[in-house]
Amino acid sequence: MPGKMAGILFVMIISGVGVRVCVSQGTSDVFSSTVHLKDLVIGEQKMLQAFDQYLQKEELKLKYLKELFTKLQEDTAEVVNDPVSYIGHPLNAFNTIKRFHIVWTGLLNTIGTNLLYQEFHQTIVASGTPWTSELDYQGAIRAILRIQKVYNITVDSLVAGDIQQYKGMALDHTDCFEIGKVAISIGENKIAVEWLQRIIDDYPTESGHLNFTLSQVYLTIAQAYAAMSDLTNAIRHIETVALVLEPLNHEMKNLLWQYRKANESLTLQPVPQLPSEDPLRVSYEALCRGDPSHDETYLYPGYCHLRKTAIPYCPAKEEILRLDPYISIFHDVLTDTLANQLLQTASPQLFRATIGDPSIAVESDIRISKVAWLWDNDQHNIFIKTISERVAEITGLSTTYRDVLSDAEPFQVVNYGMGGQYEPHHDFYETRASLKNAPLHLQDTGDRIATFMFYVS
Repeated sequence: MPGKMAGILFVMIISGVGVRVCVSQGTSDVFSSTVHLKDLVIGEQKMLQAFDQYLQKEELKLKYLKELFTKLQEDTAEVVNDPVSYIGHPLNAFNTIKRFHIVWTGLLNTIGTNLLYQEFHQTIVASGTPWTSELDYQGAIRAILRIQKVYNITVDSLVAGDIQQYKGMALDHTDCFEIGKVAISIGENKIAVEWLQRIIDDYPTESGHLNFTLSQVYLTIAQAYAAMSDLTNAIRHIETVALVLEPLNHEMKNLLWQYRKANESLTLQPVPQLPSEDPLRVSYEALCRGDPSHDETYLYPGYCHLRKTAIPYCPAKEEILRLDPYISIFHDVLTDTLANQLLQTASPQLFRATIGDPSIAVESDIRISKVAWLWDNDQHNIFIKTISERVAEITGLSTTYRDVLSDAEPFQVVNYGMGGQYEPHHDFYETRASLKNAPLHLQDTGDRIATFMFYVS
């Protein structure tokens, strides 16, 4: 009978090599063997378990993505109404750069590489949105540190998103840690301690979402103190790690021993004197803060008059601020139309500003901005010549630009970004040798004698 015969054959096949071959190949026919059919059923149950685990992970990922989407919506709610005002706050600008560099980049890596991801990615690329890099992220942190130092802002205020009562996005523990590390890298160790101590003072009981440990915070503070030759405080913070947080960490105990030995040697040497602050730098920062000047010898506060110009019936509204050096403000020189034309023409041409002679110019934190050059002999933009002629009428100086032996330089349109600045410097060439490296149109024309500036934003 077929049934019995099948049973006999079944036993015989198990004792042979047929089953081994079928299992190892995985491409033989399954329907012809009840053993393989049973394996198929059992294997399907295992596959269902694996499928269930996969779905659970996908659900968790989808839940994370939805929560992230909601948070991004909340963080950027103000952008919709007024993007310019939003990024005008340095902490909003920092958080925007951080979102692109960390959150959005992480999001794209999380989603995967399936067809839906490719469609999503292509949409982002097609939008033409610029992306940020590690250089942008580090530059944004240094900008926060510059603003903090110049305007004497406390860490607590910055963490709360408050800059001189101008409210922006708050900072979190990870921001404090990253800012502290960058502060050490640029020699601002005292400020670094303030940022890192803020984490210890407010360290969360649930710290699973942080990408650093409390031990790392203490060690980084110790590094900052050591850089200031304050090994006593450095040792105190390492002791917290080696004796309290990680008592079984032999590497920490060895580091503690090294610091103690270094401290013994240091106590035998005179304490180094901290360099005094540069008076020019002190004055510069005071001016940035709007602090009143202590030297009022040459100050003419609020002295306004109508200054005669080259056109008798068109005087200039002048507000004299200082006689030596001569500084004044001319009001109502540019119309809104001219200002908008300047911005529209210059914006596509902006590039990172540099310092030094043109032949050896380099990028530097001394000058944080982008610039574009506009020439008053540009036949496509006649409005530039109109502005140049108005400056000549007011000052009585020639503003004619020429390729050789020029009376004036082209307009330099400067756009300052987050924490933008140009540290104290002279607009004139400080040495005759510098003049030799000047652009061709300025060679043999003498030094600069005046600077005329417009604020168009």
